[in-house]
Amino acid sequence: MQRKKQRDREEGSQTILSEVTSLSNLVDSFSKFAQLPTPVFKACNPIELLQTVATLYEPNHPEIHWEVTSDPTCTFAKWDRDMIKRALINLIDNAVSVLHEYPPTQE
Repeated sequence: MQRKKQRDREEGSQTILSEVTSLSNLVDSFSKFAQLPTPVFKACNPIELLQTVATLYEPNHPEIHWEVTSDPTCTFAKWDRDMIKRALINLIDNAVSVLHEYPPTQE
């Protein structure tokens, strides 16, 4: 009886290790497939980009006050516009989700 339990534990452990290895290989394969393109660094107006991204959200979230303020001397940055835009969209998506899940209290 004790040997059977030991054998069952070993088989269970081996099954788990096999699945972990399989999932690890799957994640590695997906990571190789889903690599981001090489950045293309060009001059870009960061304020204009922020305003463009905010404009995407304003019509769908009128309950949120959207305001882009900046340092007027910050007119250009050298970066990959599309990558930064994707990052900003991700950040704003997360912020909007949090605001909907935990709405601010009115004082």
